[in-house]
Amino acid sequence: LLYSDKAHLHNNSQLLQIENVDVQDSGNYKCVASSPLGSERKQFGLNVLVPPKIRDGPTDYTGQMNKPLKLHCAADGNPKPVISWMKNGQFIDSFLDPNIQFEENKSVLIIRWTRTEDAGKYTCIASSAAGQVEQNFNVHVHVPASIDRSNLDDEVLSLLNQSAVLMCPASGVPFPSISWYKDEDAILQSDPKYQILEDGKVFKIISVKESDAGKYKCISSNEAGADETEFDLDVIVPPQIKTSFVEFDRKSREGDSILLECPVEESDYPMKISWKKNGKTFSPDVTLAHVEFSSDNKQIKIMKSQATDSGIYSCVASNSAGDTEHEIDLLIKAPAKIMHPSENLTSTYVKERHSITLDCSATGYPQPTIKWYKDGSLISQQHNMSFTTSGKNENNKLFYKKSYWCLFGVAKTMEIQMSKFYNLTIL
Repeated sequence: LLYSDKAHLHNNSQLLQIENVDVQDSGNYKCVASSPLGSERKQFGLNVLVPPKIRDGPTDYTGQMNKPLKLHCAADGNPKPVISWMKNGQFIDSFLDPNIQFEENKSVLIIRWTRTEDAGKYTCIASSAAGQVEQNFNVHVHVPASIDRSNLDDEVLSLLNQSAVLMCPASGVPFPSISWYKDEDAILQSDPKYQILEDGKVFKIISVKESDAGKYKCISSNEAGADETEFDLDVIVPPQIKTSFVEFDRKSREGDSILLECPVEESDYPMKISWKKNGKTFSPDVTLAHVEFSSDNKQIKIMKSQATDSGIYSCVASNSAGDTEHEIDLLIKAPAKIMHPSENLTSTYVKERHSITLDCSATGYPQPTIKWYKDGSLISQQHNMSFTTSGKNENNKLFYKKSYWCLFGVAKTMEIQMSKFYNLTIL
């Protein structure tokens, strides 16, 4: 034995002392005692025990969903350490969990298909007769970004000037970043017409305009993967009146058939059409047998029109976004017609110095003009007579006093006139 700083002989070389032994000092040692009378030998076997030591290596692992993951725990020592594993304080048995397998005397733990439940704290234990050592490993599982489409509708309807909300229920580990696009152009969060909330899961258009219609896309992505979904946004606007061939005024003669049409553009969305006449609701009525409404209410047909059918007709087209109104001023021209006409003279008697009223009430459209004649001459208002009116008719009554007159009244409109004759006798 070569003498060194580690080896020392004592008591006339009867004792060998080795300081700070290490594994290299292991081996067979021989002691030889000799004299002139002979010699004797004794052999010693030295086995230096070295406590287990786990080699340096990564202690944080990140696994991808459905992909394998290996944890390495190489250990040295004398005797060679035995490796065992724990997860969250519980020993791992590969026989009980077929998703776990070991290699290289358990120095390598393999997760065959990484799942979210495989995340946690793993402990490698290296033990031998010389001691025991542990090393903890943190396992994280990255889940690819995904979008839950179970409650999503890829076709979204929004009302004009109302808000619209698109949802992108994304998930993943780590939580994905979410980006929004319209017609392939990125939407900036700084745009004041939009709000992007809840880390991008909620996209809101504050006040929808027709130009907002189009194709929208949300893309969610993280280190493990990406997912995307698209939406078609359609904007419902109030019904639109046709810009060409729109009728505002209609004139016709009494007795003609008339068709009034609501000039509204066709729409893909439910629409209701109603009518008003002179501001009041106008709908099918048994008392108006000569008026018919089409099944979709877009047309009104007036058969054998009457002067009373004149008026302002308004069609109101409405849907969930609002309503639009269009007015048609209908004028039915009707000839003058004297109420209670008489083909012959109407004899009327009055006492001298008494008053009498002669009636020439007439209907027609436009409103008939009323004129009075005596013996063929036009009468103007005089001291002993005056004209009165009833309703819209002018001069339809002649108030006469004292004198003897033979009178008749004439009602005229549309170049058609009717007359009523009175033979007034003063008693």
